Amino acid sequence: MQRRYWVSGLMLALGTSLLVAAGLASPASSTPNASAKTGGTLRVVRTVPFSHVDPSRSYFSHDWGLEFATGCKLYNFGEADAKISPEVATALPKVSNNGRTYTFTIRGGKAYRFANDGKVVTARNFAWALNRDLLWQPSSPAADFINDPAATQIVGAQAVLDKKAKAASGIQVKGNKLIVRLTKPSPAFVSQLTMPFFQAMPLSWPITEIRETDLGSATSSPGNTCGPYHLTSSVRTQFAVIQRNKFYKGPRKGKVASVRWTLGVPLSSEQLQVQSNQQDLGGFPPESSGQLSRQYGPSGRFKRFPQAVTWYWALNTTAKAFKNNIPLRQAVNYAVNRTAMSSLFGQGAAKPTDQLLPPSGMPGFKDWKIYPFKPNVAKGKKLAAGHLRDKSVVLYTASDAPFPALATLAQANLKPLGLNVDVKTFDRTVEEEKVERKGEPFDMALSGWGSDYPDPYDFINILLYGNQNIKETANVNTSYFDNPKWNKRMEQAAALPVGSKRYNAYAKLDHDIIAGPAPIAPMANNLAQVFMSNRVKKYVFQPVYGVTNWVGTELK
Repeated sequence: MQRRYWVSGLMLALGTSLLVAAGLASPASSTPNASAKTGGTLRVVRTVPFSHVDPSRSYFSHDWGLEFATGCKLYNFGEADAKISPEVATALPKVSNNGRTYTFTIRGGKAYRFANDGKVVTARNFAWALNRDLLWQPSSPAADFINDPAATQIVGAQAVLDKKAKAASGIQVKGNKLIVRLTKPSPAFVSQLTMPFFQAMPLSWPITEIRETDLGSATSSPGNTCGPYHLTSSVRTQFAVIQRNKFYKGPRKGKVASVRWTLGVPLSSEQLQVQSNQQDLGGFPPESSGQLSRQYGPSGRFKRFPQAVTWYWALNTTAKAFKNNIPLRQAVNYAVNRTAMSSLFGQGAAKPTDQLLPPSGMPGFKDWKIYPFKPNVAKGKKLAAGHLRDKSVVLYTASDAPFPALATLAQANLKPLGLNVDVKTFDRTVEEEKVERKGEPFDMALSGWGSDYPDPYDFINILLYGNQNIKETANVNTSYFDNPKWNKRMEQAAALPVGSKRYNAYAKLDHDIIAGPAPIAPMANNLAQVFMSNRVKKYVFQPVYGVTNWVGTELK
């Protein structure tokens, strides 16, 4: 359901630690005028392409960085903070019907218009976005957010997913009002609407994926968006360009005329091109982090930013080693070397943690100091004694660096407990599919999680709630933790209104679950590492998405 985080041998610059990018340079004719008086072209070099440009499908951090620049939403974050404010909505919604009906008023005027056809954004565009996410074929990850019986479930959403209706009965438009009825109160609903899935969409967009090949279309183009910028040209594996939306009159004024990504460049070449100022932002091999920090940190060309991302070992509570075996799960938490594991992400790219909630950009975090960052072997052995069963653990990992090294270190950490760890390595896509399949015979697997929106539900409930959330495939609760007592506590926390009571409840859950049943062993939090040329006057980082804010970043 949520965005999984992957690395490819590094914590990449540009704020993303997901898939790092691939491709070739584009023809010179496709590049906007870099000397334009409106701010010039910010030049970006990266290894992997954008995964998707359709907001109903986009679900990686680098994709969401693009959507943050090109979309307009009911509510949005500040340019460099997690504060939620109305964007196309005039104010917070009117909530009625005992917390089950939300009425949003859409701004009048022409501040928000679509870039290709100039049409004004209306309530119908937001209603269509919600329904399109439900109708989208083959399926949109957005659907799980608005058809979640434990949190936000729009009335009639399931009927659309079951192909029994073409629109959810709980979504209505009356003039400039968007009215959404939920099956139960959802305090997180407004926060969830900040996700790019729910940005205003043209009524002409089909329910199948729009791609870069559709850029020639005026209305069904992925470039027909309503934010400060829009996608104007792209070859998925080679290059992408966004330029200012000439119709945009909102307050988020882009500082550069355009942003151009050159894709498919090896990390070592990215570093050299940024060092020589041929490119303005780019990545680098992880072993270069320390040297770049020392050389360019004082001048501001190298920066680090904390991300709301947590890496952890999922301990499969339904598999042979850890089923009904809390002492052994706690023993693993005492045995793992979090400090050493964090260092394998690259110097300065991660910090050790023993909690699920990340300390950055996530309300409800409290530093509990549950487990040591370095192994307490004596404590671990004491807990493990009598609970080793057949003394074997099957660990699944991906073949990309640093995953094999992390698995090898875990293998060494658990050996003093008396456990023999059998490491099985797969292509990362295969490994993910296997781990997400109920009944797969693994005991332990590495997972990473990044925030979709700044609410602790997005970590605690999504990753640890059992009940109907555990399916046959595509599970995100990869520890398969399902306990009525803890499910109930998570439900109670989810029902609390936004504020101190809610966040305190989640802080306590973070402690009590990890210290108690311990279905996971948290290990590290990411830091984004950014390397830039001397042309960059001001760099802006968006902490919720953990990416560069292309709207706020400025050239000299």
